[in-house]
Amino acid sequence: MTERGQAAGGGATAPALLAVSLRGLTRRLGGELVLRGLDLDIAAGRVVVLRGSNGAGKTTLLKVLTTRLRPTTGGGAVFGNDLLRQADDVRASVGFLGVHGGNYPMLTARENLVLAAALAAASGGGPLAVAGDSAVDEALTLVGLADASRKLVRTFSSGMKKRLGLARMVLGDPRLWLLDEPYAALDEDAKELVDRLVIEARLRGRTVLMASHESDRTELAPDAVLRLEGGRIYAGGLGAARDATSGSPGTSGFRVTGSATS
Repeated sequence: MTERGQAAGGGATAPALLAVSLRGLTRRLGGELVLRGLDLDIAAGRVVVLRGSNGAGKTTLLKVLTTRLRPTTGGGAVFGNDLLRQADDVRASVGFLGVHGGNYPMLTARENLVLAAALAAASGGGPLAVAGDSAVDEALTLVGLADASRKLVRTFSSGMKKRLGLARMVLGDPRLWLLDEPYAALDEDAKELVDRLVIEARLRGRTVLMASHESDRTELAPDAVLRLEGGRIYAGGLGAARDATSGSPGTSGFRVTGSATS
């Protein structure tokens, strides 16, 4: 497996800044080994789609990267910060969008974003921590919830809840976007919004790891498509990827490297 990034002004290969680096990572849930010795490198600025059947471990992997779940054995880092020893620094650089949006149902849409900003400020900062009223309003407008900003989230449809989760991601603009089935419950207009937000995030140098069953998002043009089955990572749809290197099918080792796409 080889690096594809080139050093500026010369032909020598430059090591890519790794947004994600996992080595021998396993995770048990109950008595089941859900993740089996994963080795994965994702360079900063890449968009990677992770596919797999229900229960394959996609959500588990994303939650390990958020530090919500600890590896059973092995380990890893996010932007060089160890998942265990530097968990606070990992959380400061990661944003997670769950299947259901991750909102508080008894608050309004606007109150959810204001609370998210306050919690970010209490835990160490980042763009979300300094988000003011105008930034909150802009995020709600961007995702099409301006008219519903004062409504309780418990009255929202599943698609509206997902839009609110996207607004929180935009407002925080983390270095690593972790998206769990971001297209679920969305109409076509909202799916196009997800595509646009991910593309714009990549242009800003953000890294995106997305678990998704969607296979027809041609506008997204991910840098790699991988498949998680039986707790191991395989190549999956790499013919549509623009730049990826991988281990042989049947192994757990993959690298998604190279200079970020502009």
